[in-house]
Amino acid sequence: MDKNKKKDYKKMLDAIDSLHQLFEHGSEEMQKYGRVFPVNIHTKSAQAEFRELAGYVVEEMMEAVNCLKNRPWTKTETLVDIEHFEDELADTLHFYISCCTLVGITPERLMEAYRRKYDVNEMRRRTDY
Repeated sequence: MDKNKKKDYKKMLDAIDSLHQLFEHGSEEMQKYGRVFPVNIHTKSAQAEFRELAGYVVEEMMEAVNCLKNRPWTKTETLVDIEHFEDELADTLHFYISCCTLVGITPERLMEAYRRKYDVNEMRRRTDY
């Protein structure tokens, strides 16, 4: 394996390790709130629970968007409260991980799905899809 491939492989392993830590913390949080997981996503109750968490993802993302005060019609530019913005993105990630955990998606499966979709998008980009 050449040096660049080793570096890429190490980065991937580091990313998976970081994801594992986030997922472990997310699982602990879900247990504290009495959530039972993974659920059978084919059931009505599981789908309702997933929708609830997905709604929180959207809500937190919109809170991040609300930190952005520059609109096309504003005359002056307003600085973003970066810490608040980052906090809202972290909240978004928290609920996204909860969605994954709820349905049994592991960090490895998430990385595999991301890679599959990345490859499809790259093919589309190359072929002007």
